[in-house]
Amino acid sequence: KVALGFTFRPSAQGSPIFQIRGIGFFEEAIGVTPTVSVYLDQVPLPFSSMAEGVAFDLERVEVLKGPQGTLFGQNVTAGAINYIAAKPTEAFEAGLDLGYGRFGAAEVGGFLSGPLSSTLTARVSGRVERRDDWQRTYTRINEDGLFVVDTDAPRRTLGERRFESGRLLLNWNPSSRLDISLNLNGWRNRSDTQAQQFFVAAPDNPGNVSSVPFWSQFGSFPAAPQNSRFANWDTGTSFRRDDRFYQASLHGQYEISDSINLTSITAYSDLEAERPVDNDGTPFLSTFIINGGRLKSFSQELRLDGSIVGQRLNWM
Repeated sequence: KVALGFTFRPSAQGSPIFQIRGIGFFEEAIGVTPTVSVYLDQVPLPFSSMAEGVAFDLERVEVLKGPQGTLFGQNVTAGAINYIAAKPTEAFEAGLDLGYGRFGAAEVGGFLSGPLSSTLTARVSGRVERRDDWQRTYTRINEDGLFVVDTDAPRRTLGERRFESGRLLLNWNPSSRLDISLNLNGWRNRSDTQAQQFFVAAPDNPGNVSSVPFWSQFGSFPAAPQNSRFANWDTGTSFRRDDRFYQASLHGQYEISDSINLTSITAYSDLEAERPVDNDGTPFLSTFIINGGRLKSFSQELRLDGSIVGQRLNWM
């Protein structure tokens, strides 16, 4: 509503999908470089899957339409999203947010901010999200041993939400010329992945279907009703994610003179993910996968900037 041309959608495997002016890359794998880059306080999150838990306790969000590749962006074609975290305050402040929704959804977020000494301020914030299962099965086995639609049959459920995120900010101003900020943040996701909805069985090689032990049931499996809650998934399998992310960044700025500034930004990011996904939308063990792995990223930025000609010309 605020940034025209920007769209966001969640994906079944958890990685957020960002698009700007229709340009984006719908890919759920954790290691794919996006066409929309994401930054937190000028620190890059080089993979979209790292950005799941960044949007809390923010001062503002900037959407920069691309292409981007000079000040922000990794030569991305679509643009960049800059999350600006709320900073430590000179006076004590505290806040609390509460939310409640369908399926027992509850959200709790809060922050504490204030001075630790005459030169050091701090801000700690966190957010916890919980929700019960929201998806449910829609089939039963009839007298012929085939699956049929029966939304009143005994059902299995899926879709629990368990998500936590936190951030610690320290800001040190030992002099009027030096400013150093430390940002420690992270999140953990132990939610269920989303089950797929079955549409139709269309074998690539119809001549080989006789070798599939459960083809009579699979080939006649009924499509999901026109309701986003109805789905199906493998029995006896856990679809609980085990994702965790943490990041540490150090931002220093030194005023060399009245017209020259030196800035250093050092950051390390670490994501470890394990996301079991049932891609066939049936209770048969057909295309069960685990989308997971580990991503590590280190970045170091060093820049000089200033102004000349009576501040009429800015340079970097």
